Amino acid sequence: RGSGAFFCHRCGAKGSWYDLKQRMGDLRNGIVRSFGDDMQQPSAARETAPLPDQRQARAEQELLRDGQFPRSLEFLTDERGLDVQTMELYGIGAGRHSFFADGVWTEEECISFPWISGDGSGTIVRLKHRALSSKAKTRLSPKGGQWGLFGLHTVPPDADYVVVTEGEFDAMAVHQMTGFPAVSLPNGARSLPVEILPQLERFRKIFLWMDDDLAGTDCYVFPAL
Repeated sequence: RGSGAFFCHRCGAKGSWYDLKQRMGDLRNGIVRSFGDDMQQPSAARETAPLPDQRQARAEQELLRDGQFPRSLEFLTDERGLDVQTMELYGIGAGRHSFFADGVWTEEECISFPWISGDGSGTIVRLKHRALSSKAKTRLSPKGGQWGLFGLHTVPPDADYVVVTEGEFDAMAVHQMTGFPAVSLPNGARSLPVEILPQLERFRKIFLWMDDDLAGTDCYVFPAL
């Protein structure tokens, strides 16, 4: 933990701190932003962070809804068991995006997960694109954008509790099966950027619904007996 290296237990990605920031799109003009800067001025970071093209982001929602990406729709309904109402509620879409790996760029069919503001404005603050072929091919758009919680816009204004999962599919499945308000962390169980903490402060109870693996169980803190 003190080596400055990272290792993702979900997709197997690993590398230096610089590699991680580059992979997550948090390099601005070649400069690595420190956690210290984010922690000292989270509101300033939100004000200056770029937003995705709203029209293009909503177009991807329509492309999935209109059946122009049947493989993605089949994956979501048949393999993940999601119904159309849940997908529309969370605003997921589909599109084609490029990924750089092994020295070459490849275009992949992707599922798009929007981070929609919870203030009722409907603003998409950032998008997460995950290739249908491999979850290791994931990118955030735009680069240097602000952090958010997937599904926050679905939580009723008067809700005093929320379920927090480590993945987007988990959040949608929890809500679909239980009716509970459910959101997803940005990038797995170990991703809790300081910018999203104020978004959770209004809840009296927060239920953690993590995977039964090392990364998931590390999220739970048990009191000493």
